Amino acid sequence: MSLDRHVAAFARLPIFSAFEPEALRLIAFASEPIHFSAGDVVIRNGEDSNGGFLVLSGSLVLDLGHGSMEQGKVVGPGALIGEIALFTATTQPATAIARENATVLKIPRTLIRRVLDEFPESATRAAQALRQEIARFGQDLEHVRQVTQS
Repeated sequence: MSLDRHVAAFARLPIFSAFEPEALRLIAFASEPIHFSAGDVVIRNGEDSNGGFLVLSGSLVLDLGHGSMEQGKVVGPGALIGEIALFTATTQPATAIARENATVLKIPRTLIRRVLDEFPESATRAAQALRQEIARFGQDLEHVRQVTQS
């Protein structure tokens, strides 16, 4: 996949959509493409996370601890795994297994920090996007709480 396609894939993600084009080019250029065969473990629940993964091709199954690939959520091209780990140290909340041959871009947290330092306007926009995402998450949780109490 070309650099321009990688840039376009990042631009479609809410967290990166407001980044400057030069910032997206740097992220796309410096991210590492990794190929996985069906059944390979991409990330393992509980391990330290030092960044995120953008799925370019194929699909992954996210196992939240049920122990079955059939019960996990399937994500495909355009999915970002480990969004929070791009900005702060955390552990993997799930195991991701390649459901079929897949290619991902590994996005190290150190790269994102560099980009945020070099592109302060992108940093401001990313912070705003994260605040909005957290607010939406809080609203979703409140909705679930109301539904389960009914």
